[in-house]
Amino acid sequence: MVGLCDVQSKLKEEIVGDWVENNVFSVVGMVGIGKTTLAREIFEDLDTSEWFNCRAWVRVGNELKPEEITDVILAQVDPEMMVWSYNVHAYLKNAFPDNRNGSRVLLTTRIKYVAQDVSFSSRLIDMRLLDKEESWQLLCDKVFAGNSCPPHLEEAGKKIAEKCDGLPLTIVTVANLLSKAQETPASLWFDVAEKKKHQVFIDAYDQISKFLQRLDALNIRFYFFPLKVLELVKLRYLTLTCNGKLPPSISKLRDLQYLIVHRHMSIKSSKALSYLPTEIWDMSELKHLDVTGCDLPDLGNTSLRKLSTLSDVTTGSCVVLKRVPNIKNLGIRIELTPNATEPLSCFGHVSHLVKLESLKCVIVNPEAVPPVALFPCLPFLLHKLSLSGLGYSWSEMSNVASLPYLQVLKLRYNAFQGPKWEVEENGFRKLNFLQMEDIDLVKLKGARGSFKRLEILRIKHCYKLEELCLGDFQSVWNIEVVDCNPLVEMNIKETILLKRDDTPEDLRVHSSWKL
Repeated sequence: MVGLCDVQSKLKEEIVGDWVENNVFSVVGMVGIGKTTLAREIFEDLDTSEWFNCRAWVRVGNELKPEEITDVILAQVDPEMMVWSYNVHAYLKNAFPDNRNGSRVLLTTRIKYVAQDVSFSSRLIDMRLLDKEESWQLLCDKVFAGNSCPPHLEEAGKKIAEKCDGLPLTIVTVANLLSKAQETPASLWFDVAEKKKHQVFIDAYDQISKFLQRLDALNIRFYFFPLKVLELVKLRYLTLTCNGKLPPSISKLRDLQYLIVHRHMSIKSSKALSYLPTEIWDMSELKHLDVTGCDLPDLGNTSLRKLSTLSDVTTGSCVVLKRVPNIKNLGIRIELTPNATEPLSCFGHVSHLVKLESLKCVIVNPEAVPPVALFPCLPFLLHKLSLSGLGYSWSEMSNVASLPYLQVLKLRYNAFQGPKWEVEENGFRKLNFLQMEDIDLVKLKGARGSFKRLEILRIKHCYKLEELCLGDFQSVWNIEVVDCNPLVEMNIKETILLKRDDTPEDLRVHSSWKL
């Protein structure tokens, strides 16, 4: 692989080995950066093919149905398996690394939240751009088919490669145009090297834009929204960092499904932070909307029926949640004002979202939280809940503990507060991941049958915590304790020895304290 040899070598070392801390590896980056090439190199590597008993390569797109993915995998892993069998999904679940037997999943995606949510035991690899030397090596390799570059073209060639900004797709496209050019190579190369707007670059960008459906510019900081983006009318995925307002003309991107706009507070803008334009309601294909700290405008009876993810909105958007009836993932960011009388009234609107599976609610200035009485009812189908700074009493946790499908619970910065948390019998029956961070809890006690399926426990910066007793404790296999009372680790180990039928070899308890 030309360029990124260091990334390839390190990733292969982790995949081909006995270490099982990470069993899912997610390679993330913009279009054309080389994610698929990297994955293919590792997949077809001799060491990889000899290490694993079986391998499967699958391309997953928006149009591919889950049962079709199953067919593709089984055709490579076990062709004799009857794919219409009712047990096929259980078969695949067992084939994947839940049992920590050394199996691996290597995922490539342009969408970072997909990589972050795919597994608890995962490692995320952010693909970097090529440096100057790697860019030149790739251009050389593509133009001269692996042969060395003539000395008289080298200086101009390095300048051309540098102008491609480290993006492999641009380098390969420019190289293809250079190799097919009718002009004398020397005169053409010197001309291209000196002009950024040379016809070769214009043709290259034109070719790329014809199939460019995703643009990830989150690492580039704009003062204002770059209107040139609106010319890419086939875009389906757009991310960028911008402190200016979204223009009403954003609705020109009618095929857009993912829109992610973050703010960078070090950029000084003469205008106030933007609100979403009313034209956002015309973008009927939107599935994922994440615009930091912005409200959805109220616009009559218009709805976004395909929208399934709405992230980092303020409480002002809650009043229009009824117009996104199929929402599955919701993130709310609350900044309290001194005169706030009902700071958490947004929950009244959330409770009616019957299809909601994931909810994140963060109060960014929790020191201003007034006393809160009753915790609201939450949607029945909720699978994942992340709360920060709400300040509820632990006695209100019973509403959460009774959610029948809850699998992931993250509590940060006194989402609930008080010295003692007692979980009722059979509470959190399906929970398999629990994280507590910056909580003032002293004692957590789970009654019989509680936390029955808990597998992963993360405790961070809980300096007052002394005692932990999580029900039967039979299924926990991974515990991490970071910057807590050193007695917690001792208490956990004693609890495991007393409560469990046996202590499995793959149980891992990691603590930042050295006793």
